[in-house]
Amino acid sequence: MNKSQAKIYCTYCGSNNTSLFAHDPREQGLHRTFYYCRGCGLYFAYPVASQSAIAAHYRNYYSEGAFQKYLDNPALERAALAEADNVLRRIREYHPRVKTLLDVGFGAGFLLTAANRSGLEVWGTEVSPETIKTAVERWKLPPERLLLGTLEQLESELPKSHFDVIFVWHVIEHVLDLDAFMSAIVALAAPDALLIIGTENIESLQQQTDRIFERLHLQRRRLPTAAEHTFGFTPSSLTRLVRQYGFEPISTRAYEDNWQGAYLSPPRKKSLAKRITRRIDICLRRYPSFYLSNWFGAGGKLEAFARKR
Repeated sequence: MNKSQAKIYCTYCGSNNTSLFAHDPREQGLHRTFYYCRGCGLYFAYPVASQSAIAAHYRNYYSEGAFQKYLDNPALERAALAEADNVLRRIREYHPRVKTLLDVGFGAGFLLTAANRSGLEVWGTEVSPETIKTAVERWKLPPERLLLGTLEQLESELPKSHFDVIFVWHVIEHVLDLDAFMSAIVALAAPDALLIIGTENIESLQQQTDRIFERLHLQRRRLPTAAEHTFGFTPSSLTRLVRQYGFEPISTRAYEDNWQGAYLSPPRKKSLAKRITRRIDICLRRYPSFYLSNWFGAGGKLEAFARKR
């Protein structure tokens, strides 16, 4: 890719104050090229994959059992439900009178299940009919409140100004139209609603360390996030985004939740040299990165709590 080509406009804010961040021609996923926007601070994929390619990707993603490991393993299932209960306790700390919860892209349905069992009115959206079917059959969730489609598509079918809590966990990085997505959240949120967003931290300590290693090894710069994502966030850009849509940030945290999560994908090649390099990386980077990332608040995952003004 030629860095001197015509300027690319940010797919969110429209600024042309952008720069090429990474291009991987070997990437077989939805996106191969990411840019950085100095206007809004977001990383964004460009060109964006077609609607049909995206639909096919997520159809295969769910049909191949993205969450099946949790449903087939009782220990993992119990752990996931326990974590969902912890999330509910945190929600009640910030919103003691919570009555309604919307989980956008509810996945395996653990939070909806925990919230439903605690007596909340629960709603959820998903792009996979298989996932909705599992939620109804396994967790006995109300089918009339589990809607098929993206939030932007379903906005008119959901009750306006109704939800005390809107939970968006590792979904926002997948959306195509960020403005339409956030506008839908604003329309559906009740007064004083709590918005919870989880996503990746593109400028984590591990990301920064990997970029140094890539330069030292003369390797091609990796994409800043998974190829299926359309946007990448940092603590400052995520905080700025929720403020733009009328939410007051309560807390924004960059963290690692397990030591394996503090390490990026291993090298694709399996040569002896690569295997040795990986073992060195494990000793020198994987374990230290987990502890240092949490110590300095620079982990690879982001969590933001914000309240509607």
